[in-house]
Amino acid sequence: YWTDLYKLRNRIVHGGYQPHDGDAEQAERAYKDVDKFIDDRLQAKEEKYPAALRAKLGAGAEVLWARLDAQGDAEAAGRLGQLLQNRGDAAGSEAAFRRSHDRGDLAGSVSLGKVLIEKGDLEGAEAAWRHADSGGSAEGALNLGTFLQVERADLSGAEAAWRRADDRGSIEGALNLAIAQENRGDLA
Repeated sequence: YWTDLYKLRNRIVHGGYQPHDGDAEQAERAYKDVDKFIDDRLQAKEEKYPAALRAKLGAGAEVLWARLDAQGDAEAAGRLGQLLQNRGDAAGSEAAFRRSHDRGDLAGSVSLGKVLIEKGDLEGAEAAWRHADSGGSAEGALNLGTFLQVERADLSGAEAAWRRADDRGSIEGALNLAIAQENRGDLA
């Protein structure tokens, strides 16, 4: 590891060395060897370091996010919501997204809106996206604009939301705004 990966990396980054045939393969082998070594050591010490082993093997992310969520971390609640949603736990993900939203995480508000619209809770979804938009979220403004167009037939409100999304750097917001302007004949 030390020679085949670490020192090679330093030569490239700090010394201007140009890698050549075999360097990448050598570094990859060294990385895999050190990764396996760490796995083996953690498994040998499983009883002493169970959380480290779970985190290394990927089994502990949910436990870690849940612990941080329980401590009041807004982003952790949102991350936990994503994990639960990916696993198909609709009720658990909604509850986690709601905690994230309630704690002020704009990404949590966006995700909560998506869950609520799927459930048919139009008012709840709109409120979540308005909250995200008012906090400066490009994705919140984008979703609000689409919601206003599709569910409320409020084209001026949709365009205003997409303009805010565009102003915040959303390519989709700019695209939706351009399409709406083209559809109403504003080609200048």
